Amino acid sequence: AIRSAADAVAGENFLVLLGDYVVPNRDICDKMLAVSKEHGGASVIAVAACSPEEVSRYGVIAGERVGSLEGAEDVADVEPGAVWRIGGLVEKPAPEAAPSNLYIVGRYLLSPLVMDLLADQQAGKGGEIQLTDAMARSLDREAMYAVVIDPLSGYDTGTPSGWMATNALMAASDPRFASAFWDAIDERGGLMRK
Repeated sequence: AIRSAADAVAGENFLVLLGDYVVPNRDICDKMLAVSKEHGGASVIAVAACSPEEVSRYGVIAGERVGSLEGAEDVADVEPGAVWRIGGLVEKPAPEAAPSNLYIVGRYLLSPLVMDLLADQQAGKGGEIQLTDAMARSLDREAMYAVVIDPLSGYDTGTPSGWMATNALMAASDPRFASAFWDAIDERGGLMRK
């Protein structure tokens, strides 16, 4: 019988892939796995840099850079390939209160401890139970890392304009749909410009 959420995942790390962040190339999980292996199986999340004005839309990390992915030795702190040890997480902070401009992009490799902490997590920002809050609580018990990715390696669909842009960009770049997509734009484009 399953006694807890951690039992449900058999004591193994698990992936959380949020649907509002689309990653066509699927390489972010490989990067997180590499960082986890390098740090003894620790939890790892993917983060990207955003403008300070945008931090209030996301979970944001605090911490310090501790290294880089193989082949990314000369990158700056917030450039793709940098690896951070997380010292704190804040859900949707005001720009003046944000500990960094590194936001969580909806890709997580987490330990079972996070599932146990979610079981009694109190409501947070927006009156919702926030995964970010349970992850922050886990930092007292175990290390967590972040790997910085290129923000252009995925598409944020968390706003109506982001959702529309994601669909358009993916259709325009996919050989299976590009021709029909551009035909539809050309056919209706004249009507929309009036």
